[in-house]
Amino acid sequence: MSFFLQICVAIGSFLALFCVSDLYAVMDPRFELDPQAISALKSPSKPQQTRGRRTPGTSRKSPKAAVSRRSAGSVNASGNAPEQSLTLESPVPALTGPEALARTQSLWKKIVPSHNEAQKPLSFQTPVFSLILDQERYPVFARMNGGRIILDQDSSIPPLVKSLIEEKDASVRIVAQSPLGSKKLISSLLEAAGFYSVEENFAIEFGADPKLTVRADFKVEKNADSLINQDVIIISNNRTPVPSSLGNFLKKEGFSLYEPFASLPPLVPLESRTIHSVSAKKQAEIVDSILSAFSVIAEKNKHVDVFATANNGISLAVKAERYFERGGQRYVVTTFDGDPVNYTLFRILETTGYKVVILNAADDFRNVSEKMLSRMKVKGAFARHSLLQEDTSGYSLQMSGFNLNDALLPGGDLFLTDRAMNKVVRDILKESGFAITDR
Repeated sequence: MSFFLQICVAIGSFLALFCVSDLYAVMDPRFELDPQAISALKSPSKPQQTRGRRTPGTSRKSPKAAVSRRSAGSVNASGNAPEQSLTLESPVPALTGPEALARTQSLWKKIVPSHNEAQKPLSFQTPVFSLILDQERYPVFARMNGGRIILDQDSSIPPLVKSLIEEKDASVRIVAQSPLGSKKLISSLLEAAGFYSVEENFAIEFGADPKLTVRADFKVEKNADSLINQDVIIISNNRTPVPSSLGNFLKKEGFSLYEPFASLPPLVPLESRTIHSVSAKKQAEIVDSILSAFSVIAEKNKHVDVFATANNGISLAVKAERYFERGGQRYVVTTFDGDPVNYTLFRILETTGYKVVILNAADDFRNVSEKMLSRMKVKGAFARHSLLQEDTSGYSLQMSGFNLNDALLPGGDLFLTDRAMNKVVRDILKESGFAITDR
């Protein structure tokens, strides 16, 4: 064999080996190209909803500016950070697959305009191929632009078929997510729907003291005019519904609340708690209101005979602005005007067994309450208390006052406050098991 012929055979063998290796690489699934990756290279996808996207805690100002609202994490007007608010994901509803799906579909019909085409199962008929997806297995949801969302519950649609569907109809989005009823699934559906804005872990506050805080898993604006038109959607995954009064209030404020998985009865304490609201401004009336909360009847301007039981030949009567008895003790409430004689009389009362509450003319509700509670040995400090705590309810209510606990109190405990409560706050508290008394 000539040297030239040997060279030709060697080159032929090398080319044959290269072709076999290349054929193996084509058939080996490890080297299979992802059609979605190819599509991404051909036309990079645009970030969804960048026009209206906002990070949590930066919601725009509501058209009703009369009510104070701040998103979680904001700073109050004094420059101090408010109480820390936790961003918690709502618990996954313990619902069966079919029930969770039915509730999700019901929610979707309420928040997305219905289109006849969007309600039909996905099918393609061409001279080259036909494709039909079973709507029972792959539910269809409408998009804002008239397109469709295909819910791939079990992630069973092959990647090549997904690519074929998206190439054939650009208005179709395929969402592969489980479990049904989870926050993550709702988030994926909302992202695919094409809303103007979707905000997760939304929080809004009404008022300062009392302060009502409402949290939702999602806030949705359908279009750029949703805030102006007071047509904002908030969605909560909580199992426990909010009180009906709160839902009605939110609706009036331009927020339509949807709780698709709420199935448990509202949380109501087994025993009613009492809130006593002191609306009086005059000091004497504040004292009377506090005593009324304690179910104590006081005598006004009573002349107390200091040595009536001493039988020592001394008769001394001291005028008490308020005199009452509680728990076997005798109490006198009086105002000190700076006269040293009056102060001596107060000391005499103390030495003869009376509990004297000495008020100054400038004492307000808090000062009066603190002095009276201290003398009666009732535990309780003035602070902002959480009357309704956010656990699985999605809302909370904080109010300043005295949270009291004493065996002689009606019911054993009492919340004493001078904060004005509007009808909404009152209705929410009453639906949550509180009894409210006023004076």
